Amino acid sequence: MSNRAKFLYWLIAGGIMGFGLIAFGLGLLPTLLGGILAVYGVRLFGTRGFWMTLVGMGVLPMLLLLSVYLKPRSCGPGCDIYVPDSTLYGAMLFGAIALVGLIWGLIELRQSRAA
Repeated sequence: MSNRAKFLYWLIAGGIMGFGLIAFGLGLLPTLLGGILAVYGVRLFGTRGFWMTLVGMGVLPMLLLLSVYLKPRSCGPGCDIYVPDSTLYGAMLFGAIALVGLIWGLIELRQSRAA
């Protein structure tokens, strides 16, 4: 399997896990499915590129929460819809998860070039 396909696999597994973390109505089933995919990927490919799972787990929910927070809302004249700040805080948390994944990826890239 090519490196791009492996990275896409990790990204999708992480995205499914991240979606499950914000979709509590689904009973965390997507988180479990993404976790199973991640464990299967580690067995199949090894840990190289696993950092993309964290990136996917952070980026997808962050974008979904930011789209909810930034979307202009109005229910008519004199009526506004309130979006709680916790939505923005959640987006920042998932952004931090993605940042940790990117830092891990940069460290892995630097180590592979040094070897």
